[in-house]
Amino acid sequence: MKRSNGKILHTLTMALVLVAALAQPACTVTRMDPVGAEPLEIAREVDIGDYIRVFTKDDTKHEFEVTRLNSKFIGGEDVEIRYVDIAHLDVRNVDEWQTAFAAANATLSVVALVALVALIVIIATI
Repeated sequence: MKRSNGKILHTLTMALVLVAALAQPACTVTRMDPVGAEPLEIAREVDIGDYIRVFTKDDTKHEFEVTRLNSKFIGGEDVEIRYVDIAHLDVRNVDEWQTAFAAANATLSVVALVALVALIVIIATI
Protein backbone atom coordinates (compact mmCIF):
# COMPACT_ATOMS: atom_id res chain seq x y z
CA MET A 1 0.00 0.00 0.00
CA LYS A 2 1.48 3.36 -1.06
CA ARG A 3 1.54 6.34 1.25
CA SER A 4 0.13 9.63 0.02
CA ASN A 5 2.57 12.24 -1.24
CA GLY A 6 1.52 14.54 1.61
CA LYS A 7 2.56 12.00 4.23
CA ILE A 8 5.84 11.35 2.45
CA LEU A 9 6.58 15.07 2.29
CA HIS A 10 5.66 15.45 5.97
CA THR A 11 7.96 12.56 6.94
CA LEU A 12 10.81 13.96 4.85
CA THR A 13 10.36 17.42 6.37
CA MET A 14 10.36 16.03 9.91
CA ALA A 15 13.49 13.98 9.15
CA LEU A 16 15.30 17.00 7.77
CA VAL A 17 14.28 19.12 10.79
CA LEU A 18 15.59 16.40 13.11
CA VAL A 19 18.93 16.18 11.30
CA ALA A 20 19.25 19.96 11.18
CA ALA A 21 18.58 20.15 14.92
CA LEU A 22 21.27 17.55 15.62
CA ALA A 23 23.85 18.93 13.22
CA GLN A 24 26.39 21.31 14.65
CA PRO A 25 29.09 22.91 12.56
CA ALA A 26 32.41 21.12 12.81
CA CYS A 27 34.77 23.82 13.91
CA THR A 28 37.71 24.26 16.18
CA VAL A 29 36.60 24.68 19.78
CA THR A 30 38.77 26.90 21.94
CA ARG A 31 39.04 27.68 25.62
CA MET A 32 40.83 30.36 27.63
CA ASP A 33 43.53 28.92 29.92
CA PRO A 34 45.02 30.90 32.78
CA VAL A 35 48.72 31.69 32.45
CA GLY A 36 49.56 33.93 35.38
CA ALA A 37 51.32 37.26 35.49
CA GLU A 38 55.01 36.46 35.82
CA PRO A 39 57.08 37.54 32.78
CA LEU A 40 58.88 34.17 32.54
CA GLU A 41 55.59 32.29 32.67
CA ILE A 42 54.08 34.56 30.01
CA ALA A 43 57.15 34.13 27.80
CA ARG A 44 56.88 30.34 28.16
CA GLU A 45 53.13 30.14 27.43
CA VAL A 46 52.41 33.00 24.99
CA ASP A 47 53.62 33.36 21.40
CA ILE A 48 53.20 35.93 18.66
CA GLY A 49 49.80 35.28 17.05
CA ASP A 50 48.13 33.96 20.22
CA TYR A 51 44.83 35.49 21.26
CA ILE A 52 44.93 36.57 24.90
CA ARG A 53 42.79 38.20 27.56
CA VAL A 54 44.67 40.38 30.05
CA PHE A 55 43.37 41.79 33.32
CA THR A 56 45.51 44.63 34.64
CA LYS A 57 45.97 45.61 38.27
CA ASP A 58 43.59 48.56 37.77
CA ASP A 59 40.82 46.06 36.75
CA THR A 60 40.97 46.88 33.04
CA LYS A 61 40.36 43.99 30.65
CA HIS A 62 42.09 43.79 27.26
CA GLU A 63 41.58 41.11 24.60
CA PHE A 64 43.87 41.01 21.59
CA GLU A 65 46.11 39.03 19.30
CA VAL A 66 49.74 39.23 20.39
CA THR A 67 51.91 41.03 17.83
CA ARG A 68 54.84 42.02 20.07
CA LEU A 69 56.65 40.44 23.02
CA ASN A 70 59.77 41.70 24.73
CA SER A 71 61.32 41.71 28.20
CA LYS A 72 59.14 44.57 29.48
CA PHE A 73 55.73 44.35 27.78
CA ILE A 74 53.29 42.35 25.69
CA GLY A 75 51.47 44.08 22.86
CA GLY A 76 48.83 43.85 20.21
CA GLU A 77 47.75 46.07 17.33
CA ASP A 78 46.60 49.00 19.48
CA VAL A 79 47.77 48.04 22.95
CA GLU A 80 50.94 47.58 24.97
CA ILE A 81 50.80 46.29 28.53
CA ARG A 82 53.80 46.23 30.82
CA TYR A 83 54.28 42.94 32.66
CA VAL A 84 54.34 44.76 36.01
CA ASP A 85 50.77 45.99 35.31
CA ILE A 86 49.33 42.51 34.64
CA ALA A 87 47.19 40.95 37.36
CA HIS A 88 46.05 37.93 35.35
CA LEU A 89 46.42 36.65 31.77
CA ASP A 90 44.50 33.95 29.84
CA VAL A 91 45.57 32.49 26.49
CA ARG A 92 43.20 30.86 23.99
CA ASN A 93 43.99 27.21 23.32
CA VAL A 94 42.33 24.58 21.16
CA ASP A 95 40.15 22.11 23.07
CA GLU A 96 41.03 18.90 21.22
CA TRP A 97 38.24 16.73 22.72
CA GLN A 98 35.42 19.19 21.99
CA THR A 99 36.80 19.83 18.50
CA ALA A 100 36.88 16.08 17.80
CA PHE A 101 33.35 15.71 19.16
CA ALA A 102 32.06 18.55 16.96
CA ALA A 103 33.65 16.99 13.87
CA ALA A 104 32.25 13.53 14.71
CA ASN A 105 28.81 15.03 15.34
CA ALA A 106 28.80 16.78 11.96
CA THR A 107 29.89 13.57 10.20
CA LEU A 108 27.23 11.50 11.94
CA SER A 109 24.61 14.11 11.07
CA VAL A 110 25.42 13.78 7.36
CA VAL A 111 25.30 9.97 7.60
CA ALA A 112 21.95 10.20 9.41
CA LEU A 113 20.57 12.51 6.72
CA VAL A 114 21.58 10.12 3.95
CA ALA A 115 20.07 7.17 5.85
CA LEU A 116 16.81 9.04 6.48
CA VAL A 117 16.46 10.03 2.85
CA ALA A 118 17.11 6.42 1.79
CA LEU A 119 14.53 5.19 4.30
CA ILE A 120 11.94 7.67 3.05
CA VAL A 121 12.54 6.59 -0.54
CA ILE A 122 12.13 2.94 0.45
CA ILE A 123 8.91 3.67 2.38
CA ALA A 124 7.53 5.70 -0.51
CA THR A 125 7.96 2.76 -2.89
CA ILE A 126 6.20 0.23 -0.64
